[in-house]
Amino acid sequence: MKSCEMKSCEMRSYEQCRRKNHISDTPGIVWRFFHEDPENGIIGLGFLTFPADSDEIQLSPQPFYRCALTLAGSPALTDESGSTRILSRGNVFWLFPGQGCRLSFPAGSAVRFYQICIGAATYRALDSMRFFNDTPVFSIKIRSYLESWMQALVTELEATPAKQLHEVWLGIQKFLIQLHSEGKKELTRDDTALIDSAKQLLFDACLSRSLSFPAVAASLGLSYETFRKLFKQKTGRSPLRFVLENRFHYAQRLLTEGSSVRETAAAVGYADPYVFSKQFKKYIGHPPAYYKPDRQ
Repeated sequence: MKSCEMKSCEMRSYEQCRRKNHISDTPGIVWRFFHEDPENGIIGLGFLTFPADSDEIQLSPQPFYRCALTLAGSPALTDESGSTRILSRGNVFWLFPGQGCRLSFPAGSAVRFYQICIGAATYRALDSMRFFNDTPVFSIKIRSYLESWMQALVTELEATPAKQLHEVWLGIQKFLIQLHSEGKKELTRDDTALIDSAKQLLFDACLSRSLSFPAVAASLGLSYETFRKLFKQKTGRSPLRFVLENRFHYAQRLLTEGSSVRETAAAVGYADPYVFSKQFKKYIGHPPAYYKPDRQ
């Protein structure tokens, strides 16, 4: 790729490149172009922040590769198949060329990402050398050197003259490879620590009617099947049984404190008190009435 070609695009055809690639001026993202070919010519880099009053955004399909590292917040990522994952700090998600998604934001909390965009041809070259993680969502530990590196790349992309852009382009590739490498390391971390994290996530969500085991697995950087097998291997219980046991122990406490069966059933997500009572007895060993304070 000749320097004059990069300079030509940068100085005379920036707006043409931006329009051809359907790129909007997004606050926090720096866009540069080697040339007008959407397969190869684009670099996008920066920090995306969505304030606490945001609702959701649709990321439309693009001809380039996108990778985003979650820095703050717990957004819900819904892919084109309708599958939803809850993201948290350290979760990385990536979109192939031609792939889109929807991001929904929890009320009252700001969400922040670090986003990288590269041309499809660059993505294919790196992927063919097996540099990339093979899961669409994975987890890393955000180490201090990564945070410094992220900011340095944005500064370099903004300030570097067109004829030297290839150096920044190579630096971004190195960062992407390192990001995926960190994800692979996290998948081989200590299983005990991972299961402890899983227990906490499941316990926090045990009263939620919208609890999604695949979403919990994804937040840990695992497929659902791997998560289910590992959890049962380490705890002797399936994730579902763990949630139900915690849910019914909470119900037992409500009953002993004076809540009615109907009130308790509603509090733990059951619309039908009869169904709740059957499930309660199955897991606790006694019917709900056994725990009423006034029981003689």
